Amino acid sequence: MLTISKADYDLIRWEAERSYPQECCGILLGQTADRNRTVTLTIPCENVRLDAPERTYSIDPQQVIAALKLARSRGENIVGFYHSHPDHVAHYSATDLTEAHWFDCSYLITGVVKGSAIETESLDRKKRRILSWKRSTSGPRGPETLRYNPVWTAIGQVKPWFRIQPSCCSL
Repeated sequence: MLTISKADYDLIRWEAERSYPQECCGILLGQTADRNRTVTLTIPCENVRLDAPERTYSIDPQQVIAALKLARSRGENIVGFYHSHPDHVAHYSATDLTEAHWFDCSYLITGVVKGSAIETESLDRKKRRILSWKRSTSGPRGPETLRYNPVWTAIGQVKPWFRIQPSCCSL
C-alpha cells in the first residue's frame, strides 16, 4: 500500500497539468514498513526526454542521485516515481512496465485530458497491482473526497470503490 498526503497528491496533479502537453515526472521520498510505503516528500523533476516528451519521460540521473542523498539524510528512501499521460488514460503502458526498474517502488501515473488531471493510478511493480484514484464531485466529505479502486491484473478482477480521507490518501 502507498500512503500519500492530499497536498502531495495535489502537487502531482498540478505538475501534470502544468507540464501539459508534455509528460511530467518526479520522485517520491518516504518510508517503508511492513510492505507499506508512506510518502513524506514529492520532488518534481525535469523531463529530460528529448525525442518524445509528450509520450515518454526521463529523469536526469543527477536528480535521482540528489534525491537518494536527500532521502538518506532524512533517514528515508525513494519509495516511488510519478509521471503523467497527456491526453491519455492513467493506466500504465508497455513502456511504463519496461522502464519500471525500481521493483520496490510505486509508480504513480496521472491521466491529463485537455490540460486537466482526470485520474491517478499507482502501479506496484513487484506485486503487479494497480490502484487508481478518481476525484469524486460529491459524497459525504464534499468535493475533496478521493476514491481508489484496486485492480488485480494477475486475475483481472476489479474490486469495488473505497473512500479515502481527504487529509490522507492510501493506495
